[in-house]
Amino acid sequence: MIFNTVPAKVLNRDVLQFVSNDSLIIDLASKPGGVDFDFAQQKGIKTIHALSLPGKVAPSTSANYMEAVIHNIINEVYKGAMP
Repeated sequence: MIFNTVPAKVLNRDVLQFVSNDSLIIDLASKPGGVDFDFAQQKGIKTIHALSLPGKVAPSTSANYMEAVIHNIINEVYKGAMP
């Protein structure tokens, strides 16, 4: 099972050729998504196209998590400069 959250074609033909046909790929990224769905279908890989799902079903919660992650990244980079 593969979950993608990157809104760029990271799961392209070059990568998907190494993915087992009995895998499941769930794409949660914002548009345009990150999966070559045409190639995945040709290869017989089951995919679920759920672009932007977190923001659609829980926008406030998603935003809160994103805010916390961004603050953590900034704190790591600037060694505790953020409150």
